[in-house]
Amino acid sequence: MLTAVAVLLVSTWYLRSFVVVGPSMAQTIMGAHHRLACGACGFEFCCGADGPEMPGRQAICPNCGAAGPRLDTAPRQAADAIVVDRGAFLPRSPRRWELAAFHSPEHASQVYVKRVVGLPGEAIELRHGDVFANGAMQRKNLAELRTIAVPVYDSRYEQDSSAARWQPDSVRSGWRRNGSRYGYIAGAGNRPTIDWLTYHHRRLRSSGEAEESAVLDEMGYNQESPVIESHYVRDLLVSCRLEIANSPVVNWSLTDGISQFLMELDFARGEAGVTQDGRPLGRGQFQAAAEASVLFELAVCDQQVLAALDGRPLLTLPYRTPDVPFRPTSRPVAVGMRNGGLELSDLTLWRDVYYGSPPGKPPGWQARLADDEYFVLGDNSAASLDSRAWPTAGVAASDFVGKPVLAYPCGMDKSGQERRIQVPSWRRFRYIQ
Repeated sequence: MLTAVAVLLVSTWYLRSFVVVGPSMAQTIMGAHHRLACGACGFEFCCGADGPEMPGRQAICPNCGAAGPRLDTAPRQAADAIVVDRGAFLPRSPRRWELAAFHSPEHASQVYVKRVVGLPGEAIELRHGDVFANGAMQRKNLAELRTIAVPVYDSRYEQDSSAARWQPDSVRSGWRRNGSRYGYIAGAGNRPTIDWLTYHHRRLRSSGEAEESAVLDEMGYNQESPVIESHYVRDLLVSCRLEIANSPVVNWSLTDGISQFLMELDFARGEAGVTQDGRPLGRGQFQAAAEASVLFELAVCDQQVLAALDGRPLLTLPYRTPDVPFRPTSRPVAVGMRNGGLELSDLTLWRDVYYGSPPGKPPGWQARLADDEYFVLGDNSAASLDSRAWPTAGVAASDFVGKPVLAYPCGMDKSGQERRIQVPSWRRFRYIQ
């Protein structure tokens, strides 16, 4: 439940290295874990290995739901080590949504790593998985969402057509599947209505049969210690590569379980427009193209619609949530065409982190931070001990050690334990945010 860290290497003043312990920041940084590949779909994933494992328990693929190898016999991978920039917070204060290393409020000799979500003087509240400060929703931009987004389903690992989760709405549809790609046949005729290709989310029941279900805040990493409570997720991100021809108009439908959002991408005019429940929400412009290959991203997150083409922001549209009941759906996103040519590849659905409510706290509980305190949470919210549970929720500014900037896997000895003295492989370093 902790992401405590222990001193790893001899420190310089500016840089210091630590070894990660615990699952609370997975999969941004990880403690000891198993790295597995699904035998059914080929998807690679990690499961925590910090504690005792149930004999005979099989890993479940978070992508397709198939049962995989036994966790108690799977090879154990060493924890990540991180490099902390101790000078990062000298010229400035920690920012919302960035990683920070700090001395534990409960055990001053330990150093924890979490993500800053609340700033000094704020009253922090968690509602439906989102962060509110002084009553206002705290929104992430698309770059920040990418950093912590959890994969829900990757079409590159679909097993066969019968298991494909992207399905045409009609048997007379112009959509065709070719491996992990989906194409819309140009010349299939101008259609009076939009021809939709819809995502169907599925989960495996204990009987082994698949059933449609709304997206939950499940995480494949947490199979070592099953999470008792799950929550429906409202904030989703879809990404794919668009191969366009004949200046198409591409339509997208996305819902947060309360409102329905429709986006129209007109590649002939270079215009994008979004409606919320049939009412105009906003418009944007991009470079028109008759034929192109572009990376497209569309998200409904933190009560805003976000879109980007080739990594460049296209739209950022905050919206008001109507006062209607939340209705989770197993079909939250769809792409539609009337004519023109389109092929989709690398089609992936992601979800935002769902920050669970503080354990044992009443609804509406708030953490009121002092003028020198910060509220911090783990990326793996269901397995994180953080500001939600500490007697004093805030972390004092004086307790911050620095900003984690690099991570790399530790080496292990023949017994499967992390070596006391680490010799890092510079080729395996990765930048973390």
